[in-house]
Amino acid sequence: MEYLFLRRKRTTAFSERQKTLLLKAAERHWLKEFAGKEFEIRKVDCHIYKGILYQLELRQVFLDPSLSLKGLSDLLETNQTYLSNVVNKYFGCNLKELLNGYRVEYAKELLSSGRCALS
Repeated sequence: MEYLFLRRKRTTAFSERQKTLLLKAAERHWLKEFAGKEFEIRKVDCHIYKGILYQLELRQVFLDPSLSLKGLSDLLETNQTYLSNVVNKYFGCNLKELLNGYRVEYAKELLSSGRCALS
């Protein structure tokens, strides 16, 4: 999977502009990859998809080692079944694999930028 991963300095705050840019990019990606395809798409799927990207890309919830399907579904104000279906269908993996992918990409970013040295 190709990530939309935003390269930025680790901060606790993010701007509304970043949020807007991310949601527009997610919308374009959604339309390009999934809209008009053969499989059935529910209207709520796009909303959950963009919510997942918002939580992962901007809020960086993947850094929480205790994050679970229930925890993420609570953040997105959806149920676990819908969330799991969206992750499986549109990200092509399960939630654990998705979170680990983001963690690996984040670690690679830290190492390449010199913000974290190998001990």
